[in-house]
Amino acid sequence: MDILAKIADLGNVTIGWLAYGPSTGPHKDDAVFHGCILKHKTPEWRILEMMTNLNSEKTKDKAAELVEKFIKIEKK
Repeated sequence: MDILAKIADLGNVTIGWLAYGPSTGPHKDDAVFHGCILKHKTPEWRILEMMTNLNSEKTKDKAAELVEKFIKIEKK
């Protein structure tokens, strides 16, 4: 993904554009994060949205730790 992100950045396009062509451009509510298109209201989008709504840095850190634990479990 890092290599694709660098290629996309050099070409000023998204990774989605590299993979699927120009017809898959982002929806007006989608976001580009590290060269990847985050589709509106997907689980990834919702996690980032929830994290930005947290006020305390301590709470954000704890939430990030929990997500990391889930990812480690998923990889096993």
